[in-house]
Amino acid sequence: MGIPEGELGIIFTKFYRATNVEGKVAGTGLGLYLVNKIVSGHSGHVTIESKEGKGTTVSVFLPLKP
Repeated sequence: MGIPEGELGIIFTKFYRATNVEGKVAGTGLGLYLVNKIVSGHSGHVTIESKEGKGTTVSVFLPLKP
């Protein structure tokens, strides 16, 4: 379903849910927040590409050695 472009900068905020999913998709708004915290804790990073109405790609990058 994609994330609205104006919300991509805050999508990793704890308990944040995109405005276009309210009432349509169940969730707590913790998933991307937790993924980002866990990946950051392993010295990695997360990127997100999204186009509303098309879909979202979340990529996780982890180093080979810490």
